[in-house]
Amino acid sequence: MNPPNALPNTSRPKSPLPFMAWTELKMGLRSGQFRFLSLLLILLGWSVGGGGGRGVATSAYGVGDTACRFLGVIVAIWIALGAVRDSQMRTEVVVFTKPQPPERLALARFIGFFGQILCFIVALFLGAILSRLATGLGLMGASAYLYQFIRSVFTLFFVASASYCLASLTDSAIAGSLIALYWVVAISGKEYLAKHYFVWYTQNLLGYTLLGVALLCFNLWFYRRKWRGDTKTPVILRLMAPTLLVLGLWSLWAVVRDGHDPMARQSKALERMELQSIVPGELAPGFLLPDQYGKPTGLSHFPSKILIIALWSPQDPDSTFLLARLEEVAKKYGAQGVQPVAICLSEDTGVARTFALGERLTYPVVYDWGTHNASRQTDVSPLASAYRASHLPYVVITDRRHRVVRLLEPPSSYEGSTLDEEIAKRLAEEPE
Repeated sequence: MNPPNALPNTSRPKSPLPFMAWTELKMGLRSGQFRFLSLLLILLGWSVGGGGGRGVATSAYGVGDTACRFLGVIVAIWIALGAVRDSQMRTEVVVFTKPQPPERLALARFIGFFGQILCFIVALFLGAILSRLATGLGLMGASAYLYQFIRSVFTLFFVASASYCLASLTDSAIAGSLIALYWVVAISGKEYLAKHYFVWYTQNLLGYTLLGVALLCFNLWFYRRKWRGDTKTPVILRLMAPTLLVLGLWSLWAVVRDGHDPMARQSKALERMELQSIVPGELAPGFLLPDQYGKPTGLSHFPSKILIIALWSPQDPDSTFLLARLEEVAKKYGAQGVQPVAICLSEDTGVARTFALGERLTYPVVYDWGTHNASRQTDVSPLASAYRASHLPYVVITDRRHRVVRLLEPPSSYEGSTLDEEIAKRLAEEPE
C-alpha cells in the first residue's frame, strides 16, 4: 500500500519541467523583495565598478569579486528561505498532491530560484557597466566582464546548490544558512586557511561545481521520500550523485596536489624558484609560468631582449597604471628589442587573464600560481621572494643578456619619466 498522501504509482499527466521552472521564476521576479534587492545590487555595482584605467579590467575584477564574496552570503540565505517556503506557509499538501514526482518539483524550484540569482548577478554587473559609461571611461576590453560573470555564476551555483540541499533535506532555513556562515568565516579567516577552501578562486571552480551538482542530485534523490510512495528514484540520480561527488573531491585534491601553498602542500619546482635571489649585475631570477593564454613563459623565451619585468597585484590600485605603461612601452620600443613581462601575484589564477582581457594587453602576463597569503609582501610568492619585491608594483630592468641593471619601486615604477629614461639609456648602450 502507498503511505497516506503519497504519490500513487499510476500514469498521470505531468507538466513540462521548463514550464514549472518558469512559473517558479516568475513568482520570484514579481516579489517586492526581489525588485528591492536588485535595485540595491545595481547601486552596489555602480559603487565598485567605476575603477579607472584604459580598459575595464579593474571594474570587472572588482564587481566579479563582489559578486563572489558579498553576494554569496545573500544567495545562501535567499535560497535557504525559498527552499522551506512550502513548509513555512503550510502548503506542502497542496503542492505534493499534484501529479508530479518529488524530484521534478524540487528541480523546478531550484532552477527557478537560480534564475533569480542570475538576475541578481546581471543587476550587479549592469551597475558596474553603467558606472563606467556615466564617467566617460568607456568599455574597452568588455570581454573581461564576461569572464568574471562566468566565474560568478559557477561560484554562486555551488552556494545555491549547497544551501538548497541542506535547507530542503532538513526542512530548516537555518541549516541552509550555514553556507553563509562558511562564507563569512572564509572571508574573515583568510590568513588561516589554505587556498583550496575558497570556492571563488578560478582554479577551484571545477571541483566545487562538480560538488554542487552532486549535492543537487543527492537532494533530488532523498527529497520528501515519504511522498514518493512506490515510485523509485530515477537511476540517473543514483548514479550521478556519488560519481560527481567523487569527481569533485578528486578535482579539489588535484588542486592541492599540483599547487603551492605552505598551509597545504608545496611544489618542489617553486621552492627551487624561491631559493633564487636578485643581485644587480647578475642574471635576473628565472621562472617558467603560464601566461594569460596558459602558455608556459620564461626569460629564455626572449633571447637578446631588454626585459622590463614587472611584479604587480590586483589588490594594488596603482598596478593598473603600470600595466598601461608597459603596453605603451611594448608599442613604442618593441621593434627595438624591448620586451615587457608582467608577473601577477594573486591567489586566484584567473586574475592575469581578466586584466589582460580588460586592458587589451599584447605582452605576456604570467601568473605566479604559488602566490599565497602572507604577512610580508616578499613572502606572498616564490617570485616575490626571489625578486625581493617589498612594495608593488615593482619593476626590474635587464640588459640583453638578462642581467639586472635597475630596480624601480613605486611610484617611479609607474609615474614620471624614470622608466622611459632607463629604457632609452639601455637602447643607447645596447642597440640592436
